[in-house]
Amino acid sequence: MNARETILTAISTNKPAFREAPEVAVPAEKDPAILLKKFSDLVAVMGGSVKQVSSFEAIAKDLLEEKAAAQGHIVNTVKEIGDTNPEISSERTPTDLARVEKAYIRGTIAVAENGAIWVKESDMQHRLLPFLCQHLAIMINAATIVDNMHEAYKQITVNEEGYGLFIAGPSKTADIEQSLVVGAHGPKSLLVYIVVNGSLS
Repeated sequence: MNARETILTAISTNKPAFREAPEVAVPAEKDPAILLKKFSDLVAVMGGSVKQVSSFEAIAKDLLEEKAAAQGHIVNTVKEIGDTNPEISSERTPTDLARVEKAYIRGTIAVAENGAIWVKESDMQHRLLPFLCQHLAIMINAATIVDNMHEAYKQITVNEEGYGLFIAGPSKTADIEQSLVVGAHGPKSLLVYIVVNGSLS
C-alpha cells in the first residue's frame, strides 16, 4: 500500500457517522413596507440607487430620454418598457457587447438583508450583459422582495435555466492599496427600479 492509499484508508476508517442536516428556523420579516425600506437602504449601502415607480410607463420614459440623449448604446431586454434589442443574444461574443453603455434587465427576486437581486439568464439575453455594460438598470416588483437569502432560495429552482446569479450593487474592489475603485470589473453604477403598484411577471 502506497502513501496515498494509506491516507485515504485512514480517512475512510475514521469518517464520522452520517447525520441529517439540522432544520434551522430563520425568522423572516413579512411586512412589505419594512422589506421595501430595508432593501432600498441596503442597495444604497452597496453603492447603488433606487427609484420607486408605480408603472412601467415611468421606466419607459427614462429609457426613451436616455436613447434620445444618444449617450452611447442603450440596450433593453424588458419588453414592457419598450422595444428590445434582438442583436443581444447568446451567440454574441464579449467584443460585440463592448460598446454597451447601459443595459435594462429584469430581476425576479430581491433580498432585503443584502440588497441582492436574482437575475435569470433568460432575462439577460446574454449572460455577460450585466458585466460588460458601463451602467446597469434592474427592474423588480416590490412584491418579490424577501427578507433573507433563506427565503430567496425557497423560490429559486437552480436547474430551471443554465445560468443565474445574484447582483448586488455596482462593481467594486479595494484590493489595491485599500483604495475603493468602482467599475473595475463591471458596471460603474446600478439603478434599481422598484415597481410598487405593478408587476414584472
